[in-house]
Amino acid sequence: MPITTADVNRLRQAQSEAVRLAQGELQKLWFELSDMPPARFRDALMELIPALVRRYQEVGGTAAAQWYEIVRAYYFNDTFDTHIYYGDKTLTDAQQAADTDLRRLIRWKAGVLWDNGDTPANPDELFNFLNNVVDSRIRDTARYTVRGNARRDPRKPRYARVSNAGCCAFCALMSSRGYVYKSEDTASFSGSSSFHRNPKTGEETCRCEIIPQFRSGDNRIEGYSPERLERRYREAYDMLNDGTLPDDWAEDMKAKGISTRRATDPSTITYVMRRLHPDAYGDGIKP
Repeated sequence: MPITTADVNRLRQAQSEAVRLAQGELQKLWFELSDMPPARFRDALMELIPALVRRYQEVGGTAAAQWYEIVRAYYFNDTFDTHIYYGDKTLTDAQQAADTDLRRLIRWKAGVLWDNGDTPANPDELFNFLNNVVDSRIRDTARYTVRGNARRDPRKPRYARVSNAGCCAFCALMSSRGYVYKSEDTASFSGSSSFHRNPKTGEETCRCEIIPQFRSGDNRIEGYSPERLERRYREAYDMLNDGTLPDDWAEDMKAKGISTRRATDPSTITYVMRRLHPDAYGDGIKP
């Protein structure tokens, strides 16, 4: 029984539900604490938000681990004990460093709780930032959980980064490799082992999922065609290598500090991909 679109949708829906519950709890917490003086409010958030995030990382990670067991059972009858992962470690082992990092982010962003010269305090900016961080950390845990279990599975499945319709050019570039990942050495996603987000807002801009393939050519995921994605990538790559880049594109790239020569640079290749196929990507560049 192949892994299908319905299976991928179940994985995504489980994460969306975990995010919904976590953000609802964040909203309640915010209203309970927001009348505090800014310094006390910041310190309370630094103490309470990591625990909230951890709780729902466990919810989303458990759902992802169970999902992996279910789709694995389509092919094998043997027992495989799954774990929850965050990054390259189990969630338990990664938690202390993750909590410290989150507290650092909150302290940094909490500056908006105070007036700054002519700029008034803007607590809503911090609230939106925290909502986005909650979203990304829960979804990342699910992705890392599927990837981590695929890596340690004795059946050694390959797995792919599967993008969704309307994804950005970067996600399409990473997804174009198809089901080639199977180990620590081959799964770094070309130097980007994490999933990207807006560095200013923390907003999750990636909706990719990590999907295993237990039998070559078996998966049936509607809309995911690594062959089509690779053709678009190759078209951009060849244009850069052949020196056929339009002059106005080259001038715009130089003005933005993007190399026009390094076809292996993701910033370079995705710029050309977005220009060549503006309607194919959520961040396409139209004339």
